[in-house]
Amino acid sequence: ARDAFTVRADGTDRVKLNGALVSRRTVGEEVVWAPDGSRLIYYEYQFLADTTDPLKDTFSVLPDGTGRVKLNSDTASQYSASWSPDGSRLLYRVTDRSSQRVTLGISRPDGTGLISIEEWNPGEGGPDYFRWVKGASRVASDRPRGHR
Repeated sequence: ARDAFTVRADGTDRVKLNGALVSRRTVGEEVVWAPDGSRLIYYEYQFLADTTDPLKDTFSVLPDGTGRVKLNSDTASQYSASWSPDGSRLLYRVTDRSSQRVTLGISRPDGTGLISIEEWNPGEGGPDYFRWVKGASRVASDRPRGHR
């Protein structure tokens, strides 16, 4: 299992960001800082006994470990978030846990105001790469072949 931490560049003031992790739950590999350093995003994965595809939850937290907010609903896995250049919005992939429909969405940093910018039906895949275009209000992404 993994935990997420912040630490000063001199190695002092280590702060654990995630709460107590339950069995079969771990922190993902990616921690993403807001452009202004005011918040960061990390992921928690929970591996269920009946599947190899984990549930993926996304959290926003202050650098001191307070203000932890779960960004996705319990009915969707959400991950691979990136901050807009001005830090006012997040871009991420959302997978509905029951229908397996994939959405590329944008929301506020607290998870509210989610809008869908592209959607894929189950079996169509979804984007593997998506990021904000630096200094712009546009998003770059790949698409599975045949998707318009």
